[in-house]
Parts: sequence; C-alpha cells; structure tokens
Amino acid sequence: MNELFRIYGVSKIENNKAEIIDKVNSKNLKYIYILFSILSLLVLYDILNSYKKIGIKKLVGYSNLDIWKEVILKFMIIQISSMIISTVFMIIFLVDKYNSAYLKFLKKLGLNYFFITIAIMIIISIPYVYIQTIKMSSILKNRRQTKEILIFNNLIKVGLIILLNIQNMNYNKLK
Repeated sequence: MNELFRIYGVSKIENNKAEIIDKVNSKNLKYIYILFSILSLLVLYDILNSYKKIGIKKLVGYSNLDIWKEVILKFMIIQISSMIISTVFMIIFLVDKYNSAYLKFLKKLGLNYFFITIAIMIIISIPYVYIQTIKMSSILKNRRQTKEILIFNNLIKVGLIILLNIQNMNYNKLK
C-alpha cells in the first residue's frame, strides 16, 4: 500500500467518497466554464472577422436562421466526430474487460456528451445575435464595423492581462 501511495503521490486515503467527487467535479466544472467561455469568444471573433461573408449571404437571400444553421451544423459535425474518436481511444486504452462497469461508463459518457452538445449549441448561438445588427447599407458601402472588433480585442487583452496577473500571484504564493 505504501508503494501505491508513493507512486500516486498520495499521503492518505480519504474515506468520504462524496467529498472526493465534489472536489473533482468542482475543479472540472471550473475548467469546463473556462473552455466554454473561450469557445464563445472564438465564435464571436469568427463572426466579427467574417463580416463580409455573412453580409454577402444576407444579400443573396440567406436568413439569419440559415446562417446560424450552417455554422451550427459545421460545429456539430466537428464535435460529434471528436467525441466518437475520443470514445474509441478511451475504450481501447482505459477499458480492459467488457462488464457492467463498462456499460455504466458508456452510459455516463453518452449522457455527458449529450449535455455538452446542448451547452455548446447554446453558447455558440449567443454570438449570432450580432448577425441581426449587420445592415445591408454598410455592406454595400463596404463599411466594416471596426469599432466592435476594436472593443472586443481590447476586452480580450484586458481579460488576459488580469488572468496572467492572477496566475502570477498564485505562482508567487507557491514559491
């Protein structure tokens, strides 16, 4: 047992399973929120950068819903294929035997993937509210809405500076 403690860097075994699960879930939940926020910012940045493309689609006759469906479909194809690939790799490398734990694992994994897919669809949909503000007159006159891009870039810079300062303070505390 001491050998296992040494290998995994554990000093003691906690008996309270719920306490351990809560610690892991809260830590993972923080990472999930961060990743979803980054995803939402990337989608908004993509919308801001593809202003002309969206404008041309609107001029041709695409509705806001059609543009949203096209992008959501692209994201869902990427997400579902990555989920399938990651599941196959997890099954190959993590599961040794086919038993009831294996089925519980797949059931829980499928449920998690379902909720993640719904959350990503909602998060990706939020920036598409911006599409409604694109005006045909500014598209025809080739006026790009640079004010929003500038504000967005500055907000990202401020956020990253704050994040780096927090990380630096945490690093200094660990020293």
